[in-house]
Amino acid sequence: DQTLTLTTNRPKPVIHKPSEVMVRVWASSVNPIDVAMSVGYGRGVLDVLQLATDVGVDQMTHDRLPLILGRDFCGEIYRCGHGVRHYRVGQWVYGSLPPFWRTGSHCEFIVADESHLCEKPSNISTVESAAIPYVGLTAWSALQTIGGLNDRNSYNKRALVLGGTGGVGNIAIQLLKSWGAHVTTTCSPDAMQFVMSHTGADECVDYTNDNEMTETLSSGSFDFVLNAASAAAALDESIQSVAKWKAGAKYVTLTTPLLANTDRYGVLFGTGLSALTAIKQTIDGCSQGYSSRWAYYWANPGALREITRAVQSNQIKPIVERVYAFNEIPDAYGRVARGHCRGKAVVELT
Repeated sequence: DQTLTLTTNRPKPVIHKPSEVMVRVWASSVNPIDVAMSVGYGRGVLDVLQLATDVGVDQMTHDRLPLILGRDFCGEIYRCGHGVRHYRVGQWVYGSLPPFWRTGSHCEFIVADESHLCEKPSNISTVESAAIPYVGLTAWSALQTIGGLNDRNSYNKRALVLGGTGGVGNIAIQLLKSWGAHVTTTCSPDAMQFVMSHTGADECVDYTNDNEMTETLSSGSFDFVLNAASAAAALDESIQSVAKWKAGAKYVTLTTPLLANTDRYGVLFGTGLSALTAIKQTIDGCSQGYSSRWAYYWANPGALREITRAVQSNQIKPIVERVYAFNEIPDAYGRVARGHCRGKAVVELT
Protein backbone atom coordinates (compact mmCIF):
# COMPACT_ATOMS: atom_id res chain seq x y z
CA ASP A 1 0.00 0.00 0.00
CA GLN A 2 1.62 3.21 -1.17
CA THR A 3 -0.15 5.22 1.54
CA LEU A 4 1.84 3.40 4.26
CA THR A 5 5.57 3.65 4.85
CA LEU A 6 7.40 1.64 7.51
CA THR A 7 10.45 3.10 9.23
CA THR A 8 12.80 1.84 11.94
CA ASN A 9 14.64 5.09 12.70
CA ARG A 10 11.98 7.36 14.19
CA PRO A 11 13.22 9.16 17.34
CA LYS A 12 11.37 8.69 20.60
CA PRO A 13 8.49 11.13 21.13
CA VAL A 14 8.72 13.81 23.80
CA ILE A 15 6.62 14.30 26.93
CA HIS A 16 5.23 17.85 26.75
CA LYS A 17 2.81 17.95 29.69
CA PRO A 18 3.07 16.88 33.34
CA SER A 19 0.16 14.45 32.96
CA GLU A 20 1.71 12.52 30.07
CA VAL A 21 3.49 9.17 30.05
CA MET A 22 5.75 7.51 27.51
CA VAL A 23 4.77 3.92 26.77
CA ARG A 24 6.79 1.26 25.01
CA VAL A 25 4.17 -0.41 22.83
CA TRP A 26 4.24 -4.19 22.67
CA ALA A 27 1.00 -4.66 20.75
CA SER A 28 -1.50 -2.51 18.88
CA SER A 29 -4.51 -3.20 16.68
CA VAL A 30 -5.87 -1.92 13.39
CA ASN A 31 -9.33 -0.35 13.39
CA PRO A 32 -11.45 0.71 10.39
CA ILE A 33 -10.80 4.36 11.25
CA ASP A 34 -7.05 3.76 10.82
CA VAL A 35 -7.65 2.42 7.32
CA ALA A 36 -9.92 5.36 6.48
CA MET A 37 -7.45 7.93 7.84
CA SER A 38 -4.65 6.35 5.80
CA VAL A 39 -6.39 7.65 2.68
CA GLY A 40 -7.33 11.05 4.12
CA TYR A 41 -10.68 10.51 5.85
CA GLY A 42 -11.41 13.19 8.43
CA ARG A 43 -8.42 15.32 7.54
CA GLY A 44 -10.21 18.66 7.77
CA VAL A 45 -11.80 18.39 11.19
CA LEU A 46 -8.98 16.37 12.71
CA ASP A 47 -6.44 19.03 11.78
CA VAL A 48 -8.58 21.72 13.37
CA LEU A 49 -9.09 19.66 16.53
CA GLN A 50 -5.38 18.97 16.76
CA LEU A 51 -4.47 22.64 16.43
CA ALA A 52 -7.07 23.53 19.05
CA THR A 53 -5.47 21.14 21.55
CA ASP A 54 -1.94 22.44 21.00
CA VAL A 55 -0.69 25.35 23.07
CA GLY A 56 1.72 27.82 21.53
CA VAL A 57 3.04 28.22 18.01
CA ASP A 58 6.10 26.12 18.78
CA GLN A 59 3.91 23.12 19.61
CA MET A 60 1.71 23.19 16.54
CA THR A 61 3.87 20.70 14.65
CA HIS A 62 5.53 18.59 17.33
CA ASP A 63 5.24 14.85 16.65
CA ARG A 64 2.51 15.44 14.05
CA LEU A 65 4.29 14.65 10.80
CA PRO A 66 4.62 12.23 9.27
CA LEU A 67 1.19 11.02 10.41
CA ILE A 68 1.39 7.90 12.55
CA LEU A 69 -1.80 5.85 12.61
CA GLY A 70 -3.16 3.52 15.27
CA ARG A 71 -5.45 3.94 18.25
CA ASP A 72 -5.12 0.93 20.59
CA PHE A 73 -2.00 0.01 22.53
CA CYS A 74 -0.75 -2.28 25.23
CA GLY A 75 2.72 -1.90 26.67
CA GLU A 76 5.03 -0.88 29.48
CA ILE A 77 5.43 2.61 30.90
CA TYR A 78 8.88 3.87 29.96
CA ARG A 79 8.78 7.38 31.43
CA CYS A 80 6.33 9.54 33.41
CA GLY A 81 5.65 13.27 33.46
CA HIS A 82 6.21 14.90 36.85
CA GLY A 83 2.46 15.33 37.36
CA VAL A 84 1.53 11.67 36.87
CA ARG A 85 0.12 10.25 40.10
CA HIS A 86 -1.58 6.97 39.24
CA TYR A 87 1.09 5.17 37.21
CA ARG A 88 4.77 4.30 37.53
CA VAL A 89 7.66 3.36 35.28
CA GLY A 90 7.58 -0.36 34.47
CA GLN A 91 3.83 -0.73 34.93
CA TRP A 92 1.90 -2.61 32.23
CA VAL A 93 -0.97 -0.58 30.81
CA TYR A 94 -3.36 -0.53 27.90
CA GLY A 95 -5.52 2.16 26.37
CA SER A 96 -6.40 4.12 23.24
CA LEU A 97 -5.43 7.41 21.67
CA PRO A 98 -8.18 9.73 20.37
CA PRO A 99 -8.24 10.20 16.59
CA PHE A 100 -7.10 13.83 17.01
CA TRP A 101 -4.18 12.97 19.31
CA ARG A 102 -0.85 14.15 17.95
CA THR A 103 0.53 10.66 17.25
CA GLY A 104 -0.86 7.17 16.71
CA SER A 105 0.04 3.88 18.36
CA HIS A 106 1.56 1.99 15.44
CA CYS A 107 5.08 2.68 16.65
CA GLU A 108 7.43 1.40 19.36
CA PHE A 109 7.10 4.42 21.66
CA ILE A 110 4.11 6.69 22.19
CA VAL A 111 3.25 9.56 24.51
CA ALA A 112 -0.25 9.50 25.98
CA ASP A 113 -2.10 11.41 28.65
CA GLU A 114 -2.64 9.30 31.76
CA SER A 115 -6.39 9.63 31.18
CA HIS A 116 -5.98 7.56 28.00
CA LEU A 117 -4.83 4.43 29.77
CA CYS A 118 -5.57 1.91 32.49
CA GLU A 119 -3.69 -0.93 34.14
CA LYS A 120 -3.61 -3.94 31.81
CA PRO A 121 -6.06 -6.74 32.70
CA SER A 122 -4.11 -9.47 34.48
CA ASN A 123 -6.00 -12.40 32.96
CA ILE A 124 -5.32 -11.78 29.26
CA SER A 125 -2.25 -11.35 27.07
CA THR A 126 -0.79 -8.15 25.66
CA VAL A 127 -2.13 -9.09 22.22
CA GLU A 128 -5.65 -9.61 23.57
CA SER A 129 -5.45 -6.40 25.60
CA ALA A 130 -4.55 -4.39 22.48
CA ALA A 131 -7.78 -5.58 20.83
CA ILE A 132 -10.09 -3.95 23.39
CA PRO A 133 -9.77 -0.22 24.22
CA TYR A 134 -10.91 1.65 21.10
CA VAL A 135 -13.83 -0.63 20.24
CA GLY A 136 -14.65 -1.09 23.92
CA LEU A 137 -14.90 2.65 24.56
CA THR A 138 -16.87 3.15 21.36
CA ALA A 139 -19.33 0.45 22.41
CA TRP A 140 -19.57 1.99 25.90
CA SER A 141 -20.26 5.41 24.40
CA ALA A 142 -23.04 3.99 22.21
CA LEU A 143 -24.68 1.89 24.90
CA GLN A 144 -24.31 3.94 28.05
CA THR A 145 -23.26 7.53 27.30
CA ILE A 146 -25.60 7.97 24.32
CA GLY A 147 -27.99 5.03 24.73
CA GLY A 148 -28.53 5.37 28.48
CA LEU A 149 -28.17 1.63 29.16
CA ASN A 150 -26.25 0.18 32.09
CA ASP A 151 -26.14 -2.78 34.45
CA ARG A 152 -29.06 -1.41 36.48
CA ASN A 153 -31.67 -0.80 33.77
CA SER A 154 -30.97 -3.34 31.01
CA TYR A 155 -32.37 -6.55 32.53
CA ASN A 156 -34.79 -8.25 30.12
CA LYS A 157 -34.61 -5.39 27.64
CA ARG A 158 -34.51 -6.49 24.04
CA ALA A 159 -31.59 -5.14 22.01
CA LEU A 160 -30.65 -5.48 18.36
CA VAL A 161 -26.98 -5.08 17.42
CA LEU A 162 -26.34 -4.78 13.69
CA GLY A 163 -22.85 -6.05 12.85
CA GLY A 164 -22.11 -8.75 15.42
CA THR A 165 -18.78 -9.87 13.97
CA GLY A 166 -17.18 -6.41 14.10
CA GLY A 167 -15.01 -5.14 16.91
CA VAL A 168 -17.58 -2.72 18.36
CA GLY A 169 -20.49 -5.09 17.72
CA ASN A 170 -19.07 -8.07 19.57
CA ILE A 171 -18.04 -5.98 22.58
CA ALA A 172 -21.48 -4.33 22.65
CA ILE A 173 -23.18 -7.73 22.65
CA GLN A 174 -21.01 -8.95 25.53
CA LEU A 175 -21.68 -5.82 27.57
CA LEU A 176 -25.43 -6.05 26.99
CA LYS A 177 -25.47 -9.73 27.94
CA SER A 178 -23.51 -9.00 31.14
CA TRP A 179 -26.19 -6.40 31.98
CA GLY A 180 -28.99 -8.95 31.53
CA ALA A 181 -30.37 -7.89 28.13
CA HIS A 182 -31.76 -10.21 25.45
CA VAL A 183 -29.62 -9.59 22.36
CA THR A 184 -30.34 -10.25 18.71
CA THR A 185 -27.55 -9.57 16.23
CA THR A 186 -26.92 -9.72 12.49
CA CYS A 187 -24.16 -11.48 10.57
CA SER A 188 -23.61 -13.63 7.50
CA PRO A 189 -24.90 -17.23 7.59
CA ASP A 190 -21.42 -18.74 7.86
CA ALA A 191 -20.60 -16.54 10.90
CA MET A 192 -23.66 -17.34 13.03
CA GLN A 193 -22.12 -20.12 15.08
CA PHE A 194 -18.95 -18.07 15.56
CA VAL A 195 -20.86 -15.03 16.81
CA MET A 196 -23.13 -16.93 19.17
CA SER A 197 -20.31 -18.98 20.68
CA HIS A 198 -17.97 -15.99 21.17
CA THR A 199 -20.42 -13.30 22.25
CA GLY A 200 -23.33 -15.10 23.89
CA ALA A 201 -25.92 -13.48 21.58
CA ASP A 202 -29.37 -14.98 21.96
CA GLU A 203 -30.33 -14.85 18.28
CA CYS A 204 -28.58 -14.27 14.96
CA VAL A 205 -30.24 -12.91 11.83
CA ASP A 206 -28.87 -13.37 8.31
CA TYR A 207 -28.31 -9.84 7.03
CA THR A 208 -28.05 -11.14 3.44
CA ASN A 209 -31.66 -12.32 3.60
CA ASP A 210 -33.85 -9.27 2.88
CA ASN A 211 -37.03 -10.96 4.06
CA GLU A 212 -35.48 -12.04 7.33
CA MET A 213 -34.04 -8.57 7.95
CA THR A 214 -37.34 -6.85 7.15
CA GLU A 215 -39.22 -9.22 9.46
CA THR A 216 -36.73 -8.53 12.27
CA LEU A 217 -36.78 -4.76 11.85
CA SER A 218 -40.54 -4.56 11.51
CA SER A 219 -41.25 -6.69 14.59
CA GLY A 220 -41.46 -3.65 16.86
CA SER A 221 -40.00 -5.66 19.73
CA PHE A 222 -36.72 -3.88 20.42
CA ASP A 223 -36.05 -1.36 23.17
CA PHE A 224 -32.65 -0.48 21.71
CA VAL A 225 -31.03 -0.80 18.28
CA LEU A 226 -27.30 -0.25 17.69
CA ASN A 227 -26.06 0.06 14.13
CA ALA A 228 -22.44 -1.07 14.38
CA ALA A 229 -22.29 -2.59 10.91
CA SER A 230 -19.46 -1.72 8.55
CA ALA A 231 -22.02 -0.41 6.05
CA ALA A 232 -23.79 1.58 8.74
CA ALA A 233 -24.33 4.72 6.67
CA ALA A 234 -26.03 2.79 3.89
CA LEU A 235 -28.17 0.94 6.42
CA ASP A 236 -29.37 3.96 8.38
CA GLU A 237 -31.93 5.21 5.87
CA SER A 238 -33.29 1.77 4.98
CA ILE A 239 -33.52 0.73 8.64
CA GLN A 240 -35.44 3.80 9.67
CA SER A 241 -37.78 3.49 6.67
CA VAL A 242 -38.85 -0.15 7.27
CA ALA A 243 -38.55 -0.48 11.03
CA LYS A 244 -41.49 -0.50 13.38
CA TRP A 245 -40.47 0.98 16.69
CA LYS A 246 -41.42 0.05 20.20
CA ALA A 247 -42.63 3.11 22.09
CA GLY A 248 -39.65 4.92 23.60
CA ALA A 249 -37.08 2.83 21.69
CA LYS A 250 -33.62 4.23 20.99
CA TYR A 251 -31.71 3.93 17.74
CA VAL A 252 -27.97 4.64 17.91
CA THR A 253 -25.68 4.61 14.87
CA LEU A 254 -21.89 4.76 14.80
CA THR A 255 -21.49 6.09 11.28
CA THR A 256 -22.29 9.77 11.01
CA PRO A 257 -21.73 12.20 8.12
CA LEU A 258 -19.66 14.69 10.15
CA LEU A 259 -16.14 13.84 8.99
CA ALA A 260 -17.17 13.08 5.43
CA ASN A 261 -19.03 16.39 5.24
CA THR A 262 -16.14 18.42 6.65
CA ASP A 263 -13.73 16.73 4.25
CA ARG A 264 -15.97 17.58 1.31
CA TYR A 265 -17.35 21.00 2.27
CA GLY A 266 -14.90 22.35 4.83
CA VAL A 267 -15.16 22.46 8.60
CA LEU A 268 -17.69 25.28 8.94
CA PHE A 269 -20.18 24.32 6.23
CA GLY A 270 -19.67 20.58 6.77
CA THR A 271 -20.40 20.88 10.49
CA GLY A 272 -23.51 22.94 9.79
CA LEU A 273 -24.78 20.44 7.23
CA SER A 274 -24.19 17.58 9.69
CA ALA A 275 -26.10 19.46 12.39
CA LEU A 276 -29.07 19.87 10.04
CA THR A 277 -28.95 16.13 9.27
CA ALA A 278 -28.94 15.33 12.99
CA ILE A 279 -31.92 17.62 13.59
CA LYS A 280 -33.86 16.02 10.72
CA GLN A 281 -33.18 12.51 12.00
CA THR A 282 -34.21 13.52 15.50
CA ILE A 283 -37.50 15.00 14.26
CA ASP A 284 -38.19 11.96 12.06
CA GLY A 285 -37.54 9.65 15.00
CA CYS A 286 -39.77 11.60 17.37
CA SER A 287 -42.60 11.53 14.84
CA GLN A 288 -42.38 7.71 14.82
CA GLY A 289 -42.04 7.34 18.59
CA TYR A 290 -38.33 6.54 18.88
CA SER A 291 -35.12 8.44 19.60
CA SER A 292 -32.40 8.57 16.92
CA ARG A 293 -28.87 9.38 18.05
CA TRP A 294 -25.28 9.38 16.83
CA ALA A 295 -22.43 7.86 18.84
CA TYR A 296 -18.66 8.25 18.64
CA TYR A 297 -15.55 6.93 20.32
CA TRP A 298 -15.07 8.81 23.58
CA ALA A 299 -11.91 8.76 25.70
CA ASN A 300 -13.51 7.96 29.04
CA PRO A 301 -11.12 6.80 31.80
CA GLY A 302 -13.98 5.71 34.07
CA ALA A 303 -15.46 3.60 31.29
CA LEU A 304 -12.08 1.99 30.56
CA ARG A 305 -11.83 1.00 34.22
CA GLU A 306 -15.31 -0.55 34.06
CA ILE A 307 -14.38 -2.41 30.87
CA THR A 308 -11.24 -3.69 32.60
CA ARG A 309 -13.32 -5.03 35.48
CA ALA A 310 -15.61 -6.76 32.99
CA VAL A 311 -12.60 -8.34 31.27
CA GLN A 312 -11.14 -9.53 34.56
CA SER A 313 -14.47 -11.10 35.53
CA ASN A 314 -14.68 -12.81 32.10
CA GLN A 315 -17.78 -10.86 31.07
CA ILE A 316 -15.86 -9.50 28.08
CA LYS A 317 -13.51 -11.71 26.10
CA PRO A 318 -11.45 -10.14 23.31
CA ILE A 319 -11.63 -11.77 19.90
CA VAL A 320 -8.45 -11.73 17.82
CA GLU A 321 -8.64 -12.93 14.23
CA ARG A 322 -4.92 -12.79 13.47
CA VAL A 323 -1.65 -11.44 14.88
CA TYR A 324 0.68 -9.58 12.47
CA ALA A 325 4.36 -8.70 12.76
CA PHE A 326 5.30 -5.02 12.49
CA ASN A 327 6.51 -5.42 8.91
CA GLU A 328 3.13 -6.97 8.03
CA ILE A 329 1.14 -3.86 8.98
CA PRO A 330 0.17 -3.22 5.32
CA ASP A 331 -1.33 -6.72 5.26
CA ALA A 332 -3.28 -5.94 8.45
CA TYR A 333 -4.63 -2.74 6.89
CA GLY A 334 -5.62 -4.66 3.77
CA ARG A 335 -7.46 -7.27 5.82
CA VAL A 336 -9.45 -4.66 7.75
CA ALA A 337 -10.19 -2.75 4.53
CA ARG A 338 -11.77 -5.86 3.00
CA GLY A 339 -14.20 -6.06 5.92
CA HIS A 340 -16.11 -9.01 7.40
CA CYS A 341 -13.39 -9.59 10.00
CA ARG A 342 -14.10 -12.07 12.77
CA GLY A 343 -12.27 -10.35 15.55
CA LYS A 344 -9.46 -7.81 15.58
CA ALA A 345 -6.26 -7.59 13.54
CA VAL A 346 -3.49 -7.11 16.11
CA VAL A 347 0.11 -6.06 15.44
CA GLU A 348 3.00 -7.17 17.66
CA LEU A 349 5.77 -4.59 17.72
CA THR A 350 8.42 -6.59 19.58
